[in-house]
Amino acid sequence: MLISESVAPASAEDVVAAASAPERLIRLLRESDSATRTLAAWIGAPVVLDVVDRHDDRLSSAEFADLDLWRPEPVQRRAIRLLDIRNHVLSEATATVVLGRLPYSIARALRDGNTPLGLLLAPLHPKRHTLSVVRSPESGNQQGSPLFDITARLDVGGLPVALVRERYLWERLL
Repeated sequence: MLISESVAPASAEDVVAAASAPERLIRLLRESDSATRTLAAWIGAPVVLDVVDRHDDRLSSAEFADLDLWRPEPVQRRAIRLLDIRNHVLSEATATVVLGRLPYSIARALRDGNTPLGLLLAPLHPKRHTLSVVRSPESGNQQGSPLFDITARLDVGGLPVALVRERYLWERLL
């Protein structure tokens, strides 16, 4: 990267603020029950859901424990992207949703609509539990590269209803 003489060097405060921004966003996501709402608040603008893939499936035996199940259950697998209003990708996610643990109207909306999972679950007061956070290496800190990954479980009424794997990108988050 060429540095122009007209660009002032970053102050120490700017460097510290940029370094701590990912940690602040991770903390906010850990404390929130809706990643979509947290991202919208973070960027100060609405976010748009882009459903990349959605299909019904069965849980694999390796997934039973993550969702506290003892037998095969029908699930929906979703791959989505959350975009800002200029179509910049903020995050990419996959979700495995146990449809049998949701009211019919919400399961149907997941099958047919384009509303984010967390917003559909909001009337049921879901609780989001962060299971892991994996930070990307510093060398990838450029537009479009991963910032960090989060795996979380969404519970409703004490029962796990979804397992989500989210990747947050540098695009507009910092």
